[in-house]
Amino acid sequence: MNKILYYMGGLPRSGSTLLAAILNQNKKIHVSTTSNVPEMVVEHMKQLKNMGQSDDWRLVMYDQLHSKYHNHIGEFIVERSRSWNGLFPDICEREDNPKLIAPIRPLKEIVASAIRLFELNPQNEFSQFMGNVDIDEKGMAFYEYYMKSSIESLKMVFDKHPDNICIVDFHDLMHRPMHVLDKVYKFCNFPNGGMHDLGNIKVREIEDDRIWDIKGLHDVKPKITPPTYRPENYFGKDLALFLDGVDTINQDRGIIV
Repeated sequence: MNKILYYMGGLPRSGSTLLAAILNQNKKIHVSTTSNVPEMVVEHMKQLKNMGQSDDWRLVMYDQLHSKYHNHIGEFIVERSRSWNGLFPDICEREDNPKLIAPIRPLKEIVASAIRLFELNPQNEFSQFMGNVDIDEKGMAFYEYYMKSSIESLKMVFDKHPDNICIVDFHDLMHRPMHVLDKVYKFCNFPNGGMHDLGNIKVREIEDDRIWDIKGLHDVKPKITPPTYRPENYFGKDLALFLDGVDTINQDRGIIV
């Protein structure tokens, strides 16, 4: 595949769809919609393990990526999925200088954003599964199912391969988007990015939110608009205390306690 491959993982509800839409304004860059390639790789690994066989899973990964992108016009391909977080430590051991772009956000804001969406879409699978539990139980379940593994994987990458990860802070994306673009362009060695129009942001490829049954999950507004709702309205004191104690990642200092 005559393309330069990058990965985008990070945490949920942290601006990856918005960042992808902005980067995709550069015709030389293609950031994918949520990719199923890492899940296919993991499933292949499980099947081989069950049969008592071993294989280089990279061959499966690159075969899938080649099939997906060999006719694509973009020169720089950014594969987007939070599942790359977990595979990336192994990728770093096997590839020459791979690069992971990782949008992050304060954990309480992530939970609040998710719970707000769940309340607006009570028919979705998560809400149906949780039933009529209190808001803190919903938030804790979301943390356990959708955040915990990504946080642990990103901490591992930052600890062992700090030069291979670019942390993108959600607040910087909201309030200093050009700073974020400069940072990403330098990290990835992308060509000149002066063609970005932050007053007319459009999604190049629409995500099919019916998969998650959550309307608005991947909506992007034409202009960057910071959230106006109050996060503290979407979790209680116990969950707030728990999330405040979770080790996470800071873009300047690395892992903080």
